[in-house]
Amino acid sequence: MKINPGFNELKSDIKVYRNVWLLLYKKGLPQSDCAFENFVKSEQSFTGREQDRTKEILFCSSDVNIIRDIHTEYNITTVPVLLHFENGDFKNNVKGCSTQEQFNAIFENSVFVDRGTKDAVNKKNVLVYTTPVCTWCNAVKRHL
Repeated sequence: MKINPGFNELKSDIKVYRNVWLLLYKKGLPQSDCAFENFVKSEQSFTGREQDRTKEILFCSSDVNIIRDIHTEYNITTVPVLLHFENGDFKNNVKGCSTQEQFNAIFENSVFVDRGTKDAVNKKNVLVYTTPVCTWCNAVKRHL
C-alpha cells in the first residue's frame, strides 16, 4: 500500500496501474479511523489471495491532514471516501466507513467483472454500496 501520495504522484500511478484505489481519510475522526483500519485489512486480504493480479492494482491511502491537493481536484467534500480509478479515468467514489467485507466486495466486483464473454454482455448487474449503520441499506442487502 502506498501511503500519502500527493496529486502529482497519484496522476502518475493512475497511468501505470489498471485499477487504483485511494482512501482519503482524516486521522483522528472515528469514521475515518474505522475506514482506514478496514481498508488496510481488506487490502492485505485481497493481495494475499490474488498475487498474480496485484501488478494491475494499486492501493493507496492519504490523510487529508497531510495531503491537501487531491480532494480539491476531485471535488471531495467529506471523508472518509474511497476513490476508484480504472484505466486512467476516475470511475467512482464510495463514502463512509465500510466493513472489510464491503471493501472486499467492492474490489472484487470492479476487478473481476467478466467483460469478454457474450453472456456477460447480456447480463444485468446491480451494484449496491451500503453503510453498516444505515437501516435502509441493511434492508436492501437482506432483500437481495
